[in-house]
Amino acid sequence: MTLFVFLGMAACALALTAFALFRTPRSGDRKAGDLAIYRQQLSELEADQNRALIGAEEARAARIEIERRILALDSPKYSESTRQSASHPFAILMGVAVLLALSYPLYRHLGAPGTKSAPLHRQPPLPSPPPPMADLISPLCSINWKRV
Repeated sequence: MTLFVFLGMAACALALTAFALFRTPRSGDRKAGDLAIYRQQLSELEADQNRALIGAEEARAARIEIERRILALDSPKYSESTRQSASHPFAILMGVAVLLALSYPLYRHLGAPGTKSAPLHRQPPLPSPPPPMADLISPLCSINWKRV
């Protein structure tokens, strides 16, 4: 019975992992988020230039770079890179499957599958705690003071 419980849990974990890996990312959401970030960077750049925290030449170079990135959002390379950002879901899924497949044989080899269950009420009671350290030291202190 326990085997079926573990197989069910493993199947659920594998299904959730597969769902997360194989769903297609929404490039429109990512593009809108990136555009908002670049616009925020442009406004921060203007604020820094108005407060004289950055020079005119540096601000111009930074503005050109940010505008270049905004223009790159419409390029085919950008949409291709968003599709590839899921980083080979089949390889990750196979890694999870191999991990699940090897876990039981590894447990059979290294673990103790023949050990009987030990419910808490059948376990021997814990030993009583030792007496407090002060109770152990006080007789020693009185002996040492008598010798001196």
